Amino acid sequence: MISFEPRVKNTIAGGIVAVAAAVFPYAGFPQPQSEPADDVLLELADEIDREQHQNGLLSEGLVEPLTTLSLVYQESGDHTLAIATLQRALQIVRANRGLRSLEQAPLLRLSIRNEEARGNVAGAWELEQHLLELATRHPDELRAVPIFREVGDRRIALLDRYLAGETPPEIALGCYYQLGNVDEGSCTSGARHAVVQGVLMDAWSSYLDAISVYLRNELYTSDALHDLEMDLLRSSYLYGNYGLGNASLERLLGYDIANSEPMSTQLEALVRVADWDLLFGRITAAHRGYLDAYEQHRKAAPASIARLFSPEQPIALPTFLQSPLAT
Repeated sequence: MISFEPRVKNTIAGGIVAVAAAVFPYAGFPQPQSEPADDVLLELADEIDREQHQNGLLSEGLVEPLTTLSLVYQESGDHTLAIATLQRALQIVRANRGLRSLEQAPLLRLSIRNEEARGNVAGAWELEQHLLELATRHPDELRAVPIFREVGDRRIALLDRYLAGETPPEIALGCYYQLGNVDEGSCTSGARHAVVQGVLMDAWSSYLDAISVYLRNELYTSDALHDLEMDLLRSSYLYGNYGLGNASLERLLGYDIANSEPMSTQLEALVRVADWDLLFGRITAAHRGYLDAYEQHRKAAPASIARLFSPEQPIALPTFLQSPLAT
């Protein structure tokens, strides 16, 4: 075990070296790019040293101070030390919880941010794939939701960059030029539409995986679930996917029914489904949907019927985007 001599603790640089030694016995590490607060490092060093002496190098009690230490390094700009510290924490979690435990997720997410911050896009991509695999192995765990959600958001952000004229390295790392055919074509060049479709499929798949976790747990009242559905709906509209958006609207209607929402709320959900048909030129289906909504609710929710079918101001579609008629 490493102990800290008083003379070492007298300087910030000495404190940093001591902490690195405590975290990674018998290994040398470079100085951080900017020096963290000496007292914070010393406190963490003492805590790590004490825990190792009492419970061993694989004690789960080391995970929290190691994670905090990685954040100190991250804030100081030394992402190499942050990643090395997180790797030690990951080793401890895997030794105690197994190789496929979701307890690794917060550490992996921090590692991804640090890899990106130091410009290692390929390393961040590999860690993200591992994180996604972990989440997929725990389809009933609510802890998997933020992983799926974050990956979906990152794919949409990636697509935005690509459509703005960039060629991010993740396009090649994900082989999006191949449009699902990994046996043919190149990962570094190809058709633009293949990239768009491939990235969208990844994003939508991740969103749907997150939604599925909520549904398996029957959390129909969750605001986060409704936010996910609305993000999926907006994306479906923007990229012209009728089926995906229609399924989302049908689920939203189902949530309202399952939650026994007021009749006015259920009416609005029905009308949104008909609106969606109208937006995609399905006139017959839209007419039938409006008629059904009207007939089902004209007695139970007359005020809502008047507001939706005889509004003072025209209703611009889609209603989930800001109306150009609104002042």
